[in-house]
Amino acid sequence: MDWTRRRFLNTSLATGVGVVGLGAGSTAAAQDATTTSVPSVEDAVSHLSHPNPSEEAVALYRYLHDEWGERMLSGQQYEPWGVDEMDHIESVTGRLPAVQGADFIHDDKSHATDQAFDWWDRGGITSIMWHWGVPGQDTPEDEYDQSRDTGVQIDLQQILQEGTEPNQAFWDELAEVADELERLRDAGIPIVWRPFHEFEGGWFWWGVEGPAFFIELWETMHEYFVDERNLDNLLWLLPHTGNPNPDWVPDESTFDLWGGDSYDEHQTYSGLYDDVAAVHGEDRPIIMHETGRPPHPGDAADEGAWWSMWITWHTGHLTDTDDGYLNEVYNHELTVTLEDVPDIVAEYGGGGGGDPNPDSCQNFGEFSACDTDDDGLYRDFNGDDEVTPSDVVDFFERFRGDGVQDDVDSFDYTGDGRVSTADVVDLFEYIGSS
Repeated sequence: MDWTRRRFLNTSLATGVGVVGLGAGSTAAAQDATTTSVPSVEDAVSHLSHPNPSEEAVALYRYLHDEWGERMLSGQQYEPWGVDEMDHIESVTGRLPAVQGADFIHDDKSHATDQAFDWWDRGGITSIMWHWGVPGQDTPEDEYDQSRDTGVQIDLQQILQEGTEPNQAFWDELAEVADELERLRDAGIPIVWRPFHEFEGGWFWWGVEGPAFFIELWETMHEYFVDERNLDNLLWLLPHTGNPNPDWVPDESTFDLWGGDSYDEHQTYSGLYDDVAAVHGEDRPIIMHETGRPPHPGDAADEGAWWSMWITWHTGHLTDTDDGYLNEVYNHELTVTLEDVPDIVAEYGGGGGGDPNPDSCQNFGEFSACDTDDDGLYRDFNGDDEVTPSDVVDFFERFRGDGVQDDVDSFDYTGDGRVSTADVVDLFEYIGSS
């Protein structure tokens, strides 16, 4: 059987060692996943779309992966146009979101960058999108209107045709945004980057011409940002509509996360979660990158919709949400708010996915593990130079595999000459005694 973190938490073994100690609430412990297994975080990090991601990007990915299936990160798009969303949330709930959404929609692109600087300094995570006006089109509308299909007044194919004015504008504007993301890179700030949102919908110019045009746009941006500008601080989120379509998916090497959005105001959005998983699988955190109303974390978990994070849209979408419901969501045991976010780089860093202390680590075929106390036993499976409950989960997923069973001496924590569930329990007890 393929085991996910949630399947592990639902076993008698997990009950025996204590699911609370593994960081799961009662709802999480009761949820039995029914889809594909979640790989170890280091397996996933090794497939990030930048060939040498920054330490901060790796740490953020590790953190998202570690929380996924246990808690859900709260998020809010922040555009205080008459409503200060952060003030509203704090006044209603006493808390602030873990994730802030920003947008390169403004003429002054540094606006979104400055938001990310501020939120990172406060201990939070930023996801940046871009309502990109049609390149090369000089119209009086604001950039939101220009991004809509109704604002298109040129032949969009020219955007990708070298030598045309729209193509030159495309590259100029791409470079302008890259300059801002470079500021964040140089400051060591990782970003969840979600360009070309709702691409299948056809209501933004990047979706009007169909999947081939969109895919070329996406892969062109990725190549420029990664290969030419070395923006190693980005986690690329592929942001589907509420109807994910596999025909629109770019090369899998060009994105790191995936998700969908919905304004239908469901309690769980479990149907959307399943639709995204049907296109991509469940081996990466699944994001609700926009919603008019946040999912109820307990109800969503009960239905298997383990959203990694959700981001509520701004102004009226937030203020129209019932205060009692908002308070319940933000104060739920499965919700991560700003106050809950750890020092991500300190706890999950390790330098581009590499080992924090290479001398203590060893490759065991399909994975690496580290010996944190130099006793010949390898207990650190996620490479963060400490042994935590997430390592117990990783070990549980691996202990029957060849990598462990071919090197019993390195994982025989009980000293009985074999590796079994008794060693999983021993590893959990080791955390409490160390």
